Amino acid sequence: MQTIRFTNNVNGVLIKTLSCQLLQANAAIATNTKVVDSVKNQLSELLKRERDIDIPNLAVGDLINVTVGGEDVLRIDRGSQSRIDQKALQVAHPELVNEFTRNMPVTRWTANKGLCA
Repeated sequence: MQTIRFTNNVNGVLIKTLSCQLLQANAAIATNTKVVDSVKNQLSELLKRERDIDIPNLAVGDLINVTVGGEDVLRIDRGSQSRIDQKALQVAHPELVNEFTRNMPVTRWTANKGLCA
């Protein structure tokens, strides 16, 4: 590990400020992701209970438009994406998976949690 030292000069203060912003932004992303998932679950449950619409089991291509008092408020579009089933590929062709699996560089930014206190 390499340690880079700054004094509390302009650059040091800037690094502390930006690191604190990074920490707060990452926390906001985590919180907002949970909020989005919770809201989607609540909407799914409400639509199932009130209109017998089962969102997780909609067919690809189904489109639901929800209106309240004649105003469009929500659109749910069931689409699809092409993805590789990695588990099935590993079982069927382990040698192929091993041949094309690469270690790729990943950069992780971790701000000190006590920084923004």
